[in-house]
Amino acid sequence: MADGQQIWNFPGITASADGIRKATTMVAAEESQIKGNLTTLASIWGGASSDTYQALQLRWNTKSEAVNQALTNLANAIDQAAMDMASTESKVGARFV
Repeated sequence: MADGQQIWNFPGITASADGIRKATTMVAAEESQIKGNLTTLASIWGGASSDTYQALQLRWNTKSEAVNQALTNLANAIDQAAMDMASTESKVGARFV
């Protein structure tokens, strides 16, 4: 702030973490639906190209799970940071009472 005052929007910070969780859940649901459709297709597909696809799909699944976990960790870290800052804000405010 221009006047040196810090203002924290704790509900907004928490809403951001919730937004990350919601988006992660939505993407995971879409991905699950797509996997179901591809599994049906892959079950009738054979040969070397099928093996290549299966390896690539496994790689995708692994990386997707890692991204989803990273986003979950980010949302949790944002929540924890908001709680820590709210606690600090409360303690600092109590010093001036």
